[in-house]
Amino acid sequence: MRRAIICLVFLLFAYPVWGQSVKVQLDKAVDFSQYKTYFWVKGMPARNPLIDQMIIDAVDQQMAARGLTKVEAGGDLQVMYAAAVDLDLQLSGISFSRVTYATGAVYRPPPPMNVNKGTLVVDLKDHKTERYVWRAIAKKTLSHGPTGDAAADAKSVESVVKKSVEKMFSKYPVKK
Repeated sequence: MRRAIICLVFLLFAYPVWGQSVKVQLDKAVDFSQYKTYFWVKGMPARNPLIDQMIIDAVDQQMAARGLTKVEAGGDLQVMYAAAVDLDLQLSGISFSRVTYATGAVYRPPPPMNVNKGTLVVDLKDHKTERYVWRAIAKKTLSHGPTGDAAADAKSVESVVKKSVEKMFSKYPVKK
């Protein structure tokens, strides 16, 4: 009986990590080693300032681990994120295709992307070209809705957010 209770407790604590899925899209034609600096631009941040800062800190830590230096403005990469904490969101779709015709390059915007509640999306955009080069999507990361206690809400998603961002950047093409 004791063994069964211990297993049940373990499963309950491990559930948020198992339920989470991370998908990364990237432009395979881009040489990510060319990027040395990054800066933040406004995305769709979490309304809870503690969760917002937690996400920014987790991304900053992973960017630094890949040899990128944070600057206030004008870096090589623009970083933004969207947090669908208590609402579904709709983001711009991204495409990495470079279709060319006899008349020159043609850009057709991709359809919008629906982001379900509980999802964290991190985007990296080349600052010079204004093209997305990397997008990571972590589902079931922010699935605890707001309770009115900002500190408790942040604590409830802290480990899942950190693990999600680690999983996202484990698929970043440049390792340090």
